[in-house]
Amino acid sequence: CTPGFVVATRAFLDQNPSATLEEIQKGLGGNICRCGTYDGITKCALELAKGGA
Repeated sequence: CTPGFVVATRAFLDQNPSATLEEIQKGLGGNICRCGTYDGITKCALELAKGGA
């Protein structure tokens, strides 16, 4: 699931560079995993949207 999240996050942020947490959660909602990394991935995506590395 992690590679899928990486690709989906990149594609989503390319289209929505200033996305909010809610937008990120909705945009990545199609990815399903059982490892429970959703919170970490969405927090990372939010940092990227804010201009973090």
